[in-house]
Amino acid sequence: MKGIRQLAESLDISIGTVSRALNGRPDVNKETRLRVLAAAEALGYVANQSGRSLRQGETKVIGLMIESSTEAVENADNFFLGVTSGLQSVFAHHKLDLVMLPCPSDEDPHEYLKRMVARRMVDAMIISNTQRIDRRIDLLSRAKIPFVTVGRSLSANSFPWIDLDFEGVAERAVERLVARGHRRIAITAPSSEVNLGYVFV
Repeated sequence: MKGIRQLAESLDISIGTVSRALNGRPDVNKETRLRVLAAAEALGYVANQSGRSLRQGETKVIGLMIESSTEAVENADNFFLGVTSGLQSVFAHHKLDLVMLPCPSDEDPHEYLKRMVARRMVDAMIISNTQRIDRRIDLLSRAKIPFVTVGRSLSANSFPWIDLDFEGVAERAVERLVARGHRRIAITAPSSEVNLGYVFV
């Protein structure tokens, strides 16, 4: 089945009536709606989501941008599995979909996000691996695309973020080591501009 036109022709009713029946509009009688739904099922009709998104001005898709650098991949596997699982279960209640947007390690994350924004692939963004000064935050603010960051940043005045309790982790780690008699304590942190390193230090 190619589309709604073929579905309408097979039922010998107008495309408008088929569209209204598929969308559950009240101006289509129950018998016609059931007939359209049964034919759509039998013929394997699936609504063109791209066309619907253009008409409605929304995709019902939220993007999660992650960076596929060696450092991020080595340290984030289990973390992001939990995050994506939680996001999907919440989004499903709102009939929203989650798409992963993995930025290649050899591409500038700002340029990658600029391309995603230009394509209008998603209605909102979640960005991770925030930098101390993160141009992606300014880009999303200017483009008026709703977003939240996984991690803090010095960019912008105010924006929604979630983060791990790095201060609490450091405090508990030092308390545990001191309780065991250690006095010379070192820490390791990312060598890049990733903000979590600065927060932890």
